[in-house]
Amino acid sequence: MNNPSENKPQTILLVDDHELVRAGIRLLIEGVVPNAQFVEASTGEQSIDIVGSQTVDLVFMDIILPGIDGISSALRLISMAPGIKIIVLTGRTELVVPKALFESGICGYITKSSAAEEINNAIVAANNGEFFLSLDLRSRFDNNSDEEYEVSPFDRLSHRELQVVLLLLKGYKTSDVGESLSLNAKTVSTYKRRAFDKLGVSNTPELVQLAIEHSILGY
Repeated sequence: MNNPSENKPQTILLVDDHELVRAGIRLLIEGVVPNAQFVEASTGEQSIDIVGSQTVDLVFMDIILPGIDGISSALRLISMAPGIKIIVLTGRTELVVPKALFESGICGYITKSSAAEEINNAIVAANNGEFFLSLDLRSRFDNNSDEEYEVSPFDRLSHRELQVVLLLLKGYKTSDVGESLSLNAKTVSTYKRRAFDKLGVSNTPELVQLAIEHSILGY
């Protein structure tokens, strides 16, 4: 594999609501990609605006953000800019990821405690079209069988249904979900109904309880 520093200059977007975290990640990346150009955002909404106005090659996206969450933001960026590479950051190793996200175009998941070498490896993997998991997450995923993942009802959701569900879990109303995802209310209601049917829930409180039971993305 090539070292990222040998590649053409990359524009890297750092998305985290803590400036100190962004600074730390930037420092680590600068150590392995000295020719990188950085853009920063503290919310998912800001990241969407940035990608809509300029070319971004690689995104490091925190999962937990104010407003639209990191996963919904990442899926929105992928739909806006096919080919954009996104590495999701988490501070929680108990992360459970629905199957839909492995097929969504997201390039990897790393923890905020990852060493510089893992940052380097994640960037190399993303540039080579490979999926990357940091070591402290890899052991958890390796210990989970396919059968175990199949029992999670969230694995039944499509990418768009999952986006809608994640925003509902954050307390968004149907109209707010539509505005965040650039969908009309009728379309959001359709995705919501399909998702609820697949999950076997009839309202948002039941949805929240189900997410807690399955430790979905830290909920």
